[in-house]
Amino acid sequence: MLSMTTEFDKTILLSLLILSKGNTQFILEEDIFNKFPMRQRKYVRESLMKFEKEKLLKRYNLGYKLSKGGMKEASIVFTKGARFRL
Repeated sequence: MLSMTTEFDKTILLSLLILSKGNTQFILEEDIFNKFPMRQRKYVRESLMKFEKEKLLKRYNLGYKLSKGGMKEASIVFTKGARFRL
């Protein structure tokens, strides 16, 4: 399970799931960054590094690939959605 997951982290995980089309296929780093505004790309890079450290992503020369654990986490975020606190 992700430690201290923010809504932004969840958004990135969902983006990775969509870009990979539900498979564990290779995703170009450029394609990931193009999904976010220029001012958020620094935070995207930080989140990708966090996911890589938590073994949710595998890094390759030009991009990333969701690991099996990352695919599971992304699927959980997709099905459960965001938790709202009242």
